Amino acid sequence: MAASTDPRVRMVDLLLVPAFAGHALQLLREDKPWLDGAAIKYWTTPGWHLFLPPWVIVALAVVLAGCVVGLGLGRSRRWVVVVWLAYLAHYLTYPYRIRNHMTTLLLGLTVQAVPLLLAWRWGASDLRGRGPHTERVDRWIARGIAGVVVVTYLSAGLHKLNAAYLTPDPEVSPAARVARDFLYAGELTGYYPPRWVLVGAIGLSLASELLLPTAILLFERWQYLLVAALLLFHVPLVAAFNVSDYPMIASAFFPCLLTRRSWERLQARLVRPDLFTIGGALTGLGVQVWFMPWWGWMPAYGLMVVALWGWAIGAMVAVGYSRVRDRVAASHS
Repeated sequence: MAASTDPRVRMVDLLLVPAFAGHALQLLREDKPWLDGAAIKYWTTPGWHLFLPPWVIVALAVVLAGCVVGLGLGRSRRWVVVVWLAYLAHYLTYPYRIRNHMTTLLLGLTVQAVPLLLAWRWGASDLRGRGPHTERVDRWIARGIAGVVVVTYLSAGLHKLNAAYLTPDPEVSPAARVARDFLYAGELTGYYPPRWVLVGAIGLSLASELLLPTAILLFERWQYLLVAALLLFHVPLVAAFNVSDYPMIASAFFPCLLTRRSWERLQARLVRPDLFTIGGALTGLGVQVWFMPWWGWMPAYGLMVVALWGWAIGAMVAVGYSRVRDRVAASHS
């Protein structure tokens, strides 16, 4: 089998395609490499790109885009390694500021590609999925991806434990500013929300990053609810703050937070368009349209992101509903 034997890893590789689209949109939106100022910045910013002609940087980006398409179509071990190599070259030669989401992508790809190469080197499994320890290698890759998610969120939460972030003032705290902009854009409060709302937003933000990913790993019974909460934590950032790239990239790795049993149960509903999944996607679209302050590249991309999340949450609700229905039916039989 060329693809991973673990369905969670296969879904991660599929979700990396829209994740890379967000990566490209974010860099184009912020760096605007076609402007004269970007050319000046290119030659005045220290980095390995200075040893290369500019067309090489563009060529690496084009090659990476092609490799990502190949990964989406094939989702094989070979494509994972190829995308990792292409992205590593892109990451090390990018001429402008390296965003946090770029490092998250690099780590998520590294914990897939490096074990595959080591397993191939040691004869445990080759890049066509043949070998005595193929399933074990894939299982450890899923655990590695989950570890990347936990460490990423935990680090982000610890980074926020400072006086500025904990101050319930939108002009000082990013969490308070996101809450204010989100609630104001949705006409839920005035431009100056109550202090308790801002304090609650800061607390929920910290709890989501410091606790939720680890809790998902520890409490299998509550995994769907906790994953849904982690997705909803990002909605204000996507809808009102025009930041869709990192939430999409992070959520691409979420399948590996679930146990394989939980994922297989959920996947059966994910591939089934029904009232739950379609209703969830439409709800996500409605939330994004209602709360986003303007139209543009990233808000439009955010429509896709929140619709995907709505579909996934709808599938989780469907699984939960089916289990409750079966228990009720069993109790009456």
